[in-house]
Amino acid sequence: MDFVLMHKNYPVAHIVMDDQVFMIAEVKEVYDPRRLPLGIEIVEGYPERGRLNNWWSERAIPASREFVRELLLQYLRHGSINFLLVKGLGLSLSDQYWIKPFKSDLVWENVNYFDNDFSEDIGNFLFDYTPTDSDEYDLFTPDTTTTGNLRKKWTIIDGVRCLIKSGTKPDYQEPLNEVVAGKIAERLSIDHIDYRLSWFNKRPVSICPCFVSRDTEFVSAARLIAPGKYPFHEFYDRFVANCVAHGLSNVSSFLDKMIVLDFLIVNIDRHFNNFGFLRNVDTLEWIGPAPLFDNGLCLWNTEQATEIKSGYVGPCKSFRRAHGEQISLVKDFNWLNLEALLDIDQDIFNMMSESPLISQEKAKALAWAINWRIDHLTQAIEKQQSVSAKPSRSHLP
Repeated sequence: MDFVLMHKNYPVAHIVMDDQVFMIAEVKEVYDPRRLPLGIEIVEGYPERGRLNNWWSERAIPASREFVRELLLQYLRHGSINFLLVKGLGLSLSDQYWIKPFKSDLVWENVNYFDNDFSEDIGNFLFDYTPTDSDEYDLFTPDTTTTGNLRKKWTIIDGVRCLIKSGTKPDYQEPLNEVVAGKIAERLSIDHIDYRLSWFNKRPVSICPCFVSRDTEFVSAARLIAPGKYPFHEFYDRFVANCVAHGLSNVSSFLDKMIVLDFLIVNIDRHFNNFGFLRNVDTLEWIGPAPLFDNGLCLWNTEQATEIKSGYVGPCKSFRRAHGEQISLVKDFNWLNLEALLDIDQDIFNMMSESPLISQEKAKALAWAINWRIDHLTQAIEKQQSVSAKPSRSHLP
């Protein structure tokens, strides 16, 4: 199957797609190498096919998402996740890449999800295992290019593209965490996506608007990781340097704020696909850091009150393995006003108490824990400011 890899209305490359596993079998011609997905190496005039296929596969809904296998095997009669990608032309609400059948007269204006309606068949099935009445599914939907393991679906509310996300058993705490993280970010003047809390089948869900527009796109940090093999402790510096080499500025200032927020909320899932940068699709110029989003796996969402009160802190996934080590990477704390978090513990207690699935004991423990984290951050700042030559690593939890 021949397609043209498109970037909005700009042809990027002529590709051949395998019709069994729906991977890119061949790149016949490159029309515009500048518009290839960032981070894909060009070898003798052609994109490295392995990396191009990794990028393609990473667009797909993960096979580990609940109900995906049932959908594929029982209803769609197909075993490949990438089958869903091809049927939806690879379109997304995160960027403007898509595939156009070769010699087709399709144009981006008529197929993109920012301007056109889309099906919610797949989203409804994967969100609450709700089959269609006819067992026939319209695969033209951004739900096939929405990554992550939590149940989620796209919908249109008052003309706005919105993502609805659920949580995990038994507390379904992640949607509440999203709202709490937003409250903390707002008080600290950290750019973030606003999540609002709603309820679906007596379970909390979070709802947020799409932060990408028809003229912009999200480029994940994963696409800006510096190439080559190097020690893990060099990862931060090499990442920042690679961002600068690609024309991004003020990267460290952005990372300072992200690291501080993640320290406070004990975010255990800040991987390189859930933060990044925005750029203009037409000019390829950088707009700046994307607002922080996807903060649900934090605040001890899988732990009970006794574990929280014990002082346990989960790992972090980005530049260090522990939050206490990672906070030492912050270059500048002058922007930070921790007094803005006065009485945030009460907000957290009130928010968690709204859910009948979270015990009062855990709600109290979380309120206590946020003050505990603020105290630790205060100590980390004082320690860093007292060292003038070479900062030592923090040994805080």
